[in-house]
Amino acid sequence: MERYTGVPIKINHKFHSPFREDNSPSCVYYYNKQQKLLFRDFGKGSSMDAFDVAQAVNRCTFAELLNVIVEDFGLLRNTFTKKDYSHLDIEKRLAESPTTIAIEPFTTNGQWDMSAVATNFWDRYGITPPTLKKYRVFQLNQAWCNDKIIYRYVQNSPGFAYYLGPDEYKLYFPLKDKVRFMCNSNIVQGLAQLPSSGEHLIITKSMKDVMLFSEYGIPSIAPQSEVHPLDDDLVAQLKARFANITLVYDYDYTGVKNVNKWRKQYDLGYAFVEGAKDLSDLYVSSPVHAERWANKLING
Repeated sequence: MERYTGVPIKINHKFHSPFREDNSPSCVYYYNKQQKLLFRDFGKGSSMDAFDVAQAVNRCTFAELLNVIVEDFGLLRNTFTKKDYSHLDIEKRLAESPTTIAIEPFTTNGQWDMSAVATNFWDRYGITPPTLKKYRVFQLNQAWCNDKIIYRYVQNSPGFAYYLGPDEYKLYFPLKDKVRFMCNSNIVQGLAQLPSSGEHLIITKSMKDVMLFSEYGIPSIAPQSEVHPLDDDLVAQLKARFANITLVYDYDYTGVKNVNKWRKQYDLGYAFVEGAKDLSDLYVSSPVHAERWANKLING
């Protein structure tokens, strides 16, 4: 894996894709439940093992690849020296350990609050304080990951925590250049706030869009990312509760690819925002057009 990516193995550490232009780090190494080392590109929504990676680099058939590996590693010349990878035992143990996140909310006079900068950030996307309270979004004063402090309050760069369940959070740092999200949960965002039943349900790709749909009175949920798989049992339950379920993902390669996948697998409707990548961006450019598009989506 290291030979063909050129990136040392460090579990759950994001790095730039070695295979494509990647402006922000979107790749990680991780171990699956079978303790197999995999490479994951979140921008493409794909996971690859060592042979997949080697094949992607060498652009050849699998049969040809075996000969390439034999040659690259000198397996027939008695020059191959096995490298010591004992340090990965530690990485494996870390991968098996749960990620803990702890937060200290921003307060004013001892009460949970949001600064003017934070309030203005959400207002830019049409999301009001009552909706932030409904979805349990907190501004951060401090945050820790695995007992290491990762954020302290900065006036002009607010951080937020989405409370998803006991000790389960998704942290959001919208103004950071690199890592903007950190999460220790697979809980579907917005699921706890859904009504028991209804005519329409939107499955979208971010909590921000979930909250904006809520501003228009439209129930919606969001997996942790566009590439996160939908759960068969959950989709069945949602179909029993809602008459019409529509996928609304970003109008880009990853969004279109996954919409096509899920709509075929689960027989769901789909739509793409007209005039912007997503509903939040459309609101920024034109609140009137965002509300009009949302109403058109539901009312036809």
